[in-house]
Amino acid sequence: MSLFLAPRSTDLDGSHKMPLDLPHAKVEPVDAWKPEATPYESGFSVREQEPLPRAPELPASQGDPNCKVDLAFLMDGSWSIGKRRFKIQKDFLAEVAQVINVGMAGPMMGIIQYGDEPVTEISLRTYSTSRDVKSAIDKIVQKGGLSNVGE
Repeated sequence: MSLFLAPRSTDLDGSHKMPLDLPHAKVEPVDAWKPEATPYESGFSVREQEPLPRAPELPASQGDPNCKVDLAFLMDGSWSIGKRRFKIQKDFLAEVAQVINVGMAGPMMGIIQYGDEPVTEISLRTYSTSRDVKSAIDKIVQKGGLSNVGE
């Protein structure tokens, strides 16, 4: 990349103005970037950023062990994910279903697969045990298509 520079003149008020067609104003190409050059050598100045203020640290909460939440997952079923990574998603979701102990008194789990068209694979209230959810996840087939998350 090349940069063309011309000499500058300073007016009485201190402002810089480009000279008009003066005989001594010669424009020469200057290489503005060199891998070994520092910003100071290239004529650029480095302005250090002030660190952002940190939020005050709050004591870590262990949460309420009796709190139950329902979980819904988006699963990429497009062709770009490939069969291996699709299976990795299924294995992860089956493990989550097992760990959270799905049940009517506890958390429920839902899965939507997206590709060309979104498809609800598992609705939140369809299965009442982790074993049933895990079995349903094993039966999910990759729909394919493009990664249209926004549909």
